[in-house]
Amino acid sequence: METLNIKEEVRSLIDEMPENFTWDDLISAIHIKKIAIIDRERALDRPQDFWEALQKFRQENNLEAEGIEPEVFEGIRDK
Repeated sequence: METLNIKEEVRSLIDEMPENFTWDDLISAIHIKKIAIIDRERALDRPQDFWEALQKFRQENNLEAEGIEPEVFEGIRDK
């Protein structure tokens, strides 16, 4: 994951603002930028297909401890 230079990001954001922007405008723009960054990070972490999602699920969950037998997943395919 890339490291953001917050000062550079804010300076860039300020440069994009109109000359008469207010503090509220700046705070709103920062919130919108933060949401966009979070959405981008979530998209990068999202599985690309069913098989990848299933593998990730199996890695993150101990099926045996939960009493889920492997047969539950038999016949499940990416459609």
